[in-house]
Amino acid sequence: MFESETSEQRKKRLYKENKSRYRKKQKTKHSDRQQYSNIMRHELGRMDQICIHCNAKFWIDERDQKSSQASSSFAVCCAGGKVSLPPLLKPPSYILDLYTSSSSDAALFRKNIRGYNNILACTSFGANIDEKFQGQGVSNFRIHGQVYHRIGSLLPENEHFPAFAQLYIYDTEHENENRQNIMQDLNNDILLNLQNMLDECNPYIRSFRQVRDIILSNATSQISMVIHSDRTHNPHCYNAPTSSDVAAIIIGDGYDVNPTNRNICLRLHDGGLQIISETHPSYDPLYYVLLFPRGDDGWHINIPLIGLSKRKRITPMQFYSYRLQIRDGDWLQYAGRLYQQYIVDQYAKIEQERLNYLKLNQTILRTEMYQGTVDAIDAGDISNNIGRRIILPSSFTGGPRQIELLPNQNAADRPDLTARVFHLKLQKLLKDLNINHWFEDKIYSIEKYDSIVSAEIPDPAIYPLAYETVTTCMMHGPCGILNPSAPCMKDGKCQKNYPKNFQECTKENENRYPIYCRRENGRFVETRSGIRLDNRWVVPYNISLATKYNAHINVEICNSILAIKYLYKYVYKGHDRATITLSQTNNTQTSANIETIDEIKMYLDARYISSSESIWRIFHYRLHNHIPSVQRLAVHLPNQQSITFQDGDNLQHIVDYATTRMTTLTAWFQENLENIAAHEYKYTDFPLYYTWNKSQCKWNPRKSATGAIGRLYMVQPSEGERYYLRILLTHIKGATSFDNLKTVNGYTCRTFKEACIHLGLLQNDNEWDICLYEASKINTGQQLRHLFAMILLYCQPAAPEKLWNKYKSALCEDILYQYHQTTIVNNIIECRALNQLNQYLLSNGKSFKDFPDMHLGL
Repeated sequence: MFESETSEQRKKRLYKENKSRYRKKQKTKHSDRQQYSNIMRHELGRMDQICIHCNAKFWIDERDQKSSQASSSFAVCCAGGKVSLPPLLKPPSYILDLYTSSSSDAALFRKNIRGYNNILACTSFGANIDEKFQGQGVSNFRIHGQVYHRIGSLLPENEHFPAFAQLYIYDTEHENENRQNIMQDLNNDILLNLQNMLDECNPYIRSFRQVRDIILSNATSQISMVIHSDRTHNPHCYNAPTSSDVAAIIIGDGYDVNPTNRNICLRLHDGGLQIISETHPSYDPLYYVLLFPRGDDGWHINIPLIGLSKRKRITPMQFYSYRLQIRDGDWLQYAGRLYQQYIVDQYAKIEQERLNYLKLNQTILRTEMYQGTVDAIDAGDISNNIGRRIILPSSFTGGPRQIELLPNQNAADRPDLTARVFHLKLQKLLKDLNINHWFEDKIYSIEKYDSIVSAEIPDPAIYPLAYETVTTCMMHGPCGILNPSAPCMKDGKCQKNYPKNFQECTKENENRYPIYCRRENGRFVETRSGIRLDNRWVVPYNISLATKYNAHINVEICNSILAIKYLYKYVYKGHDRATITLSQTNNTQTSANIETIDEIKMYLDARYISSSESIWRIFHYRLHNHIPSVQRLAVHLPNQQSITFQDGDNLQHIVDYATTRMTTLTAWFQENLENIAAHEYKYTDFPLYYTWNKSQCKWNPRKSATGAIGRLYMVQPSEGERYYLRILLTHIKGATSFDNLKTVNGYTCRTFKEACIHLGLLQNDNEWDICLYEASKINTGQQLRHLFAMILLYCQPAAPEKLWNKYKSALCEDILYQYHQTTIVNNIIECRALNQLNQYLLSNGKSFKDFPDMHLGL
């Protein structure tokens, strides 16, 4: 465009462009000043709201949505008064002082609090503790896999050192030295004082001391101890428990004792390690002796729920959501890392109880295809012998204001506060984005881009609050040689791997560093979205959000599908998981011996959970949300819908009920049959204009403008006819039945696949035709059959029978040779080749039943 301009003309043009750019920039700055000058920090105020039922403290913004500021109510603490627990017994003054004092001994105690608790606990804490993040960034207690508490016999086995509860019984003359030998970096004076305190106030430890006294008196050579689980007959639930309340000392070997299933029976030597049930009320106090020095009960299954409700007992989530609220006089929140561990432990218990329910009810609820139930009736079967087990249902679902921290605490000590503050700020942020519309929907120019997202240091004179936030929260680094211990460093390299300079932002890296690069007229240029200062990168941010929320909020404009893919990777990645192996017994075993994959065990063994995630879940906060709502749409073949029933149910009643109960798909057929106006919409679009009444199993015309998004259940191509049915449902309007759905130009096709072919919804088989043609020139018949099986399994050819017939001679070449034939493939040869092909399919979990057109000569 500018090839003919002279040097003087070029100078004038550049001067005008620069002047225009300068005026535009100044105008933008002026408008920015006006736009951001009134933005203030988002403050939550004081935590001065009190629940009228349980006295828990809240911020005003945490009130229930249906309540007002003048009459606030809260549900997360006590479910509106339905949960009522006795207050925790006040701990002795010595440990309370260690929790709250600023003395050097108290600071040392809090620093090593998990060590002190572990050495004084009566049980062991079993879990894979992930320590790799400690010392890097915010401290967060994190475990991998299942959690369990264990307790051994009263005395150690021969040549074994005493541990946990055994330390209160065995060789107590050297008790403190024995503890110091196990964990040497603890203060001896603090340990001795804690030990003496527990001797005086802890009922469990007093029971173990009684065992010691009996053994020392040589009164008997046999003794056992039973720790009670039943709390239903204790009239003194608000009083300090005594040793006789929590345990019974039994003279004898204990084998004639018949405790309940949940009681813990400890014998003198025999018995090995016992895993304590998470439903046992002593599960918490036996281990967390420094959190509950007076032996307060943890959750158990016999705590009643107040008021009329379908559920009669308090769930573990309700119990610990109540316990972890902030009330005057509480001390749990002072416990730092032990508090974090307690939170993780209790969430693991909550999740375990949910999974236990599913596991224990596998024999109660079963699912079966409708047609399978009808076949069972014809065969004279009963409901106990049919159905598949339900493992995990699809519904099974990862910085605070300093004024609310307790003395001598930092944010890392209080995952409960950080979760609550983050939740409140997240709700406010979503309101700014979705309701107040802070951002535009579409960006068409560089100027608009730069008005929304920036990656430069704000002017401290114009934007002092944004400057403070960006310099403290929105900069990565320094790392590398300047800071080898930075959280992003691993094996001497920065895992963030930001470009060192704009020379690295080549065309090859455009997708890798989209926020730091911009092309103008085919070349890369430096922009305000990529400033590197002192070996630090400014992360892209929005000045409004930085000013208001004073937090790390990375803001990027999605300018390509790659950005969407990047976001979805995080949204749908699920829990942090360990590498696991799936296993299942051979399908050829008898049905009585078949052992299905245990999804519950795999889930527990593979998960990672941290204190921040645990408290988020305990407080009932949502993990995700979507707007608008999503209506899931059934995809099933005729008479293949799933039905649910219990063992022993009458099969005829089950079938009769299923016959009258429509799915979203069959109800769509019915609505199209009765209402011609419904013919305007495809099945996938139906939720935009109709609402699904679950109780009546019927589609009703939508009355409001707010629609829902229809989402068909996922179907793999390997599922055959169901996959082709799904394709038709995304294209056909107004179908009134399954047969009507596969009718094309008045002709009712034999299969849904055939209908897809006639409608041109499937790709042709040219690619597989060429593949087989080229392979037939160099491969044997056996190799070709294996290739053909792979095409059937993974490539979904539209007409596999035509491919077979076209290359039949090559596919049967080796069998022809065995039969001394040349090119004539008779039925015997073809059946033998097809049988071998079917064996390939069977070894991969398929057969010719999944490819009906491939029966051919069989």
